[in-house]
Amino acid sequence: MEWNIKTGHICETGLVRKENQDAYLAYVSSSLNVFCVADGMGGHANGKRASTAIVNGIREWIDEFYAGKYEAGFLALLDDFEKKLADVNRQIFRFYNRGQTCGSTLAVLIISDKYYAVLSMGDSRIYRKRRGIFSQLTKDDTWENSDKVPSDMLSEEIRRHGNYGKLMCALGVQESFVPHRMTDKLNSGDTFLLCSDGVYKYCDKKILAKACGRRIRKSSTFMEEKLQLLRTNVIGRGASDNFTAILVSVGK
Repeated sequence: MEWNIKTGHICETGLVRKENQDAYLAYVSSSLNVFCVADGMGGHANGKRASTAIVNGIREWIDEFYAGKYEAGFLALLDDFEKKLADVNRQIFRFYNRGQTCGSTLAVLIISDKYYAVLSMGDSRIYRKRRGIFSQLTKDDTWENSDKVPSDMLSEEIRRHGNYGKLMCALGVQESFVPHRMTDKLNSGDTFLLCSDGVYKYCDKKILAKACGRRIRKSSTFMEEKLQLLRTNVIGRGASDNFTAILVSVGK
């Protein structure tokens, strides 16, 4: 099935950082659509190298794709994609992790035929708005969501803990690679938002949901307006981190 897909993005350094360690990819075609946000780990060596390696690796995988390549279906496509990510993970770990930690978060949306998949690692996020319901599809790989939190710790104690928000895993920091993966059937009218933490930490949920408004399917002007809404909120709150967002609107 061929979808009518509109997309737009922002990817900026912000007001404080000197280098943009975020990288993104937005690829649209009749048989394959791939979107990615990768946030190089701020404060670590070669964060930009890690995020760039991820995007370049995905581009290489796309270049080798052709319609009918995966006769076994969508899951075979995803398995092959994960093999490519595993290769990139090993590349980052072996060549860039030399004495200092190097890695990147990963949030990928793949659309092909009647299905979509979300793959993630770290704390970059993917949201979906479907029939007016806005929800987060990814899980943050942070301390408060890990098994490191004592079972008897109260919610307020967790929020005050020094490890709250600490990233627990990212692509390239270990030789092994186990991303989160979920799949679902695609619906006409679905809108997706991929973003780094430099966006959602400065925009409340209502703003994020508003950015996925239905009118963005009608023209690129509405898409730019929604992206500008995100940018204005991030900049208005200091933009102390790099920030990247991709909007993807699906129609028939």
